[in-house]
Amino acid sequence: MKLDELKQYKKILILGYGVEGQATEKYLQKFYPEAEIGRADKMDGEDYLQRQNDYDLVIKTPGIPPRLVTKPYTTATNIFFANVTNQIIGITGTKGKSTVSNLVNSVLNGAGQPATLAGNIGRPMLELLTEGLDEKAIVVLELSSYQLEDIQFSPHIACILNIYQELHNHQTLENYFQAKAQIVHHSLENDYYVYNQSFVPLHNLTKKTKAQATAYSEKDEEPIGAIYRSNVAAVAAITSLYGINREVVREIIAQTPQLPHRLVNMGTYEGITFYDDSASTHPEATVHALSLIPNVSTAIIGGQNRGYDFSVLVKKLASVHVDNIVLFPDTDNVINKLIAESGNYQPQVLVTKSMVEAVAFAFSKSRRGSVCLLSPGAPSYTMFTNFSERGDTFTKLVNTHEKETASSKTATAK
Repeated sequence: MKLDELKQYKKILILGYGVEGQATEKYLQKFYPEAEIGRADKMDGEDYLQRQNDYDLVIKTPGIPPRLVTKPYTTATNIFFANVTNQIIGITGTKGKSTVSNLVNSVLNGAGQPATLAGNIGRPMLELLTEGLDEKAIVVLELSSYQLEDIQFSPHIACILNIYQELHNHQTLENYFQAKAQIVHHSLENDYYVYNQSFVPLHNLTKKTKAQATAYSEKDEEPIGAIYRSNVAAVAAITSLYGINREVVREIIAQTPQLPHRLVNMGTYEGITFYDDSASTHPEATVHALSLIPNVSTAIIGGQNRGYDFSVLVKKLASVHVDNIVLFPDTDNVINKLIAESGNYQPQVLVTKSMVEAVAFAFSKSRRGSVCLLSPGAPSYTMFTNFSERGDTFTKLVNTHEKETASSKTATAK
């Protein structure tokens, strides 16, 4: 919705007042100060949705399902697309969105093309317009299915990395896929659709979009440090459309700092190397981590149960001989059952609601010279506010254990 269209509404309600909702309010205050702006958030109480009755237009944030909106509405994503003149790269998928978005931004800037990062990573989109955006900058957006399900525009370059089972809020895999597919539904002939050719549904989308299709294969690339080959291939495919060659792409990727909680090597403590991959919120991400990191003797997995299939993950744990497993609720019973049914695979299993117990178990059971990997493969919400808190807690406890052990040894020596 363009700003002129917004100004047809005198009373505007921001539905959902998180980071994006707050950025939306600042945008309206700057560009439409005459509007009467209201806020409604589920933190306000059960009747927060009823506040819609007092307003002419709702600006819905991604966490609010469209079915709950009872008034004419738009979104911050649609407002941004309608009012920005910059070229946009939109990146989505079940996993790898943040990593690929960050790397595309890094490669573009490193190659001399101004770019800025926004969406689910970086800054909220409307903040770019409120604070001022370099007209020459390419905007790299990480886009979730919730941002895409009611989008009315397509970016100049749309990339879908992968599609895995994700039923939360979308009910079915088909609904989830259709939400992701919206990213190319409004593409024009001079736009591009970049996709992973390993996924048949993504290939089939080429028949339903006007965009020029560019397929990539992870077989064309090798991993760079902790960056999966599929992510490297995606970055190379996107940035090749700007004439950046593969060697430059790989060089810049190798120099780009890792995002937090994504296969971060925390260091070696008491002969055990610890990895924080708390951003793994889907079992496929943990499978990839186990493929990339050798010699894992202890894996800390599990979290909120969203109905994911963990059978492939259990097979991977067995095939790489992970000896010790910590299971967090509420997927613990599901995974434990799969382990019990797997036949000859009999790891030591700790079922716990405590990260303190998990870390103590890891120090006690992990072989010296091996790896302890936190890669839950599930959301964090049963025990933590988000995956960042989960990873930070893990990191703090590992560091604390090391310091306490060192202190104990010093005291004993005295």
